[in-house]
Amino acid sequence: MRGNSNSDGKANVDRSVSRRRYIQAGAAGAAVTLAGCLGGDDDDDNGVADNGEDETTDLVMSIHEEGTGAFAQAQATAAVVNDHTDEIRLDARPSSSIRENIGRLSRDEADIAFLGDWELANLIEGNEPYEELDVTPHQLYTTLNNAWILITNDEDVETFADLDGNSIAAGTEGEAVDQIVRRLADHYDVDPDFPDVAFADKPGAMSEGIADTVATTFGNFVIHYPWVEQIMAAEDTYVVEWPDGGDALVEDDLIQEVTWTPENMPDFDRVPDGDYISFGIGFLMSAHEDVPEEAISAYLNTMWDNVDSLIEADSAFEFHENLEFWPEVFVDEAPVHPAAETFYEENGIM
Repeated sequence: MRGNSNSDGKANVDRSVSRRRYIQAGAAGAAVTLAGCLGGDDDDDNGVADNGEDETTDLVMSIHEEGTGAFAQAQATAAVVNDHTDEIRLDARPSSSIRENIGRLSRDEADIAFLGDWELANLIEGNEPYEELDVTPHQLYTTLNNAWILITNDEDVETFADLDGNSIAAGTEGEAVDQIVRRLADHYDVDPDFPDVAFADKPGAMSEGIADTVATTFGNFVIHYPWVEQIMAAEDTYVVEWPDGGDALVEDDLIQEVTWTPENMPDFDRVPDGDYISFGIGFLMSAHEDVPEEAISAYLNTMWDNVDSLIEADSAFEFHENLEFWPEVFVDEAPVHPAAETFYEENGIM
């Protein structure tokens, strides 16, 4: 299990550094062909740069594709932080994937990277494709926390065990949600088909019979994405429950466990009677271990001191008004940057 959160948007965690884990969103976290991602590319070696006279530390941030929410949020962060401190300068740069971000950290081509908790947990465990990488990202703060629910339009399907031979549109092949649902299928000894369907194409896949079960997600439990709303408006929607009540999710060290309460369950046509355990995928910012503590301290304190400006720049920061949200998706086995640990301790969070 990787911690637990509930549908009021708050994590059920204690105050120790080792018990902070949690929840992905949209298309971020997509796994791509490793050529040019984990291997070398034509980027310059950036690392931590000091501009000398003005004593400003430049921090290169490797994020995601331009046009994504993740990149927009990073641009807003850079604009606000750069406007309110001379200690550091953030430079948000696009990348093709989280795996590319990990590769850039390993090659000292980035100081800060946008990561997913699923990919980070697999990196720390040394699982494919990270067996040969010698890099340990240090966690800073959560950017987004998504809770997932499997739904079907087949009223005869009640639990995941009933999906043998059915088709599940989890996500495009290699994405974190696709990997997690396949992992659960192996655990429950279920053999469904997995059509390669992008998130925005899931409503059409369901209506055309390409998939009878889809993985739906809700940002920080409360954000309804348009493609999910389309499915709920057009289809009969039945929540797929777990044969063991979700014990496999609780016991799996790589999968993040989340809990929906009846009061906050989305308005599907059939929902569980009580609390519903499911899985989450989270996004967070992490730093290269060599980034100085002074730079990270300036980064986090400037964000916190100017959270209202961040919200004005990007409404996604509304959740960051609650400082307990910041470490919500931290992975237990991954280290927290020392300056981040001090920041949270000083604010009574860890």
